[in-house]
Amino acid sequence: MKITFYDIYKYFKDRIILNNLNESTELIQMLEAKLLVKNQKIFKSNFIYVGTTSFIIKNQINLQSANAILIDDTFGNIPAYNLGRSKYLILESNCELFETFNAINELFTENSLLNALKSCIALENIAEVASQALDNPIIIIDPSYRILASSEISKISDKFWIQNVKNGYCSYDFISYVRNMESIKNSLNNITPFKVICDKSHIERWVTKIIVDGKLIGYIITLLSNSPMEENYKNILLMISNVISDKFEKNLANRNMDNFDRENFLVDLLDEKIKDYNALKEKLKTYGLNYKSNFIVIVLDIDKFDALNKTPNYISDKLEKLFHKKTHTYYENYIVMLYDYKSEPFISAEQKQLIENFANENQILIGISNTFRNLINSRKYFEQGISSIKISEKVNIIKTINYYKNIQAYDFINKASHTIEMESFIHPSLNILRDYDEENNTELYKTLYLYLKNNHNSVFAAKELFIHRNTVKYRLDKILELTDINLKNEDEVFQVFFSYKCLQCNGVSTRK
Repeated sequence: MKITFYDIYKYFKDRIILNNLNESTELIQMLEAKLLVKNQKIFKSNFIYVGTTSFIIKNQINLQSANAILIDDTFGNIPAYNLGRSKYLILESNCELFETFNAINELFTENSLLNALKSCIALENIAEVASQALDNPIIIIDPSYRILASSEISKISDKFWIQNVKNGYCSYDFISYVRNMESIKNSLNNITPFKVICDKSHIERWVTKIIVDGKLIGYIITLLSNSPMEENYKNILLMISNVISDKFEKNLANRNMDNFDRENFLVDLLDEKIKDYNALKEKLKTYGLNYKSNFIVIVLDIDKFDALNKTPNYISDKLEKLFHKKTHTYYENYIVMLYDYKSEPFISAEQKQLIENFANENQILIGISNTFRNLINSRKYFEQGISSIKISEKVNIIKTINYYKNIQAYDFINKASHTIEMESFIHPSLNILRDYDEENNTELYKTLYLYLKNNHNSVFAAKELFIHRNTVKYRLDKILELTDINLKNEDEVFQVFFSYKCLQCNGVSTRK
């Protein structure tokens, strides 16, 4: 990319009071800016000369055919002799000479930097060139917080980032901490750099997003270890973000950051990049993977996890012990694990208890998909794992470990409710019971639910209601009196219980 006089014109256009540029100025490349000096007689065609109108008049300088930028401190009193046949911009009198000169030099510097960045093939080279321009370490990460590239590690003084770079990824503990920071939560979906102050380190950080086609594909982390953030640094960061975006879009630098490991394979599956058996077979061969026959996807919601006072890589280390180094990564705000096994149960009762204890101690929620065999469908089962948590919370049956098989009926109803009016599918008897309870302060609606939930067992229903079983029998008689439900008819019982599930998905509690 080259800088022309016209590019400089566009930069100063709001402060220009007079100019005589023509179409040729769009074609001639400018190489450097120079301050006008006394007795200036020689002017190079590819240079921009900067001065004031009073200076050229006082020193009787004839600009000849030079490229000039002049600050009008004589208020329009400029003899034609001084201007010659030059191509010039005349700026407002309140412009300051050295600020103007420095601004032009910054344009040339940024242009040289842009060319240097564009000539880089690998992200590592981009990070190093950017680091030298900013006089601070640079780290590039993807949305899963994997380290894609960094400048020279010896120049990083932040101990947490040194560890992250050495590991090749940010610890889940760090991710959890960062995700809950207000500066991250409130950052707009654009590439404007924003400041991040972290209690874990005294070093100020600036974060710039990398976006391709409206999709977030990574972040540029600038650690202010050496120099403070200057205004022109923000322009440089925007430039770096755009260069990296172009690299990704054109696939020039895309896979140089891959370690061809299980984690990258899992991300390929979740991104649905593997679409048929032949592609899957080739990927397995490329990554050197050999899985067992059955799979589940396990997702961990670490939104409430408190990373303070935890050892580095606390969650990752725990997961490797609990799940015996199964494949896991950070993806779409969850820790995601692909777990393979031969036969049921997929984990022992003892292992399950250890996992539950770990999750409870750290306020982590776990969702587990149904079992599947075709890895190409991994994305669908990842979504099941998320639904296991979200739907369980919605219908108030959330636990530490949540299985999709236990909420898939709710999930079906929840999806259906977006396209149809669920109220029309509610058994009319339930509306009768709800109205009666509201008018008489009774619990017939809840009693019938717990009776059906406990497989028509009055004793178990009574225990959950904290009443005597005879009271349950009395309430059931009243229910049958008010409604025409036939509790011996299997189809009708199904319709009634299904209605309860629909109402739960719509926020009507069976626990009140």
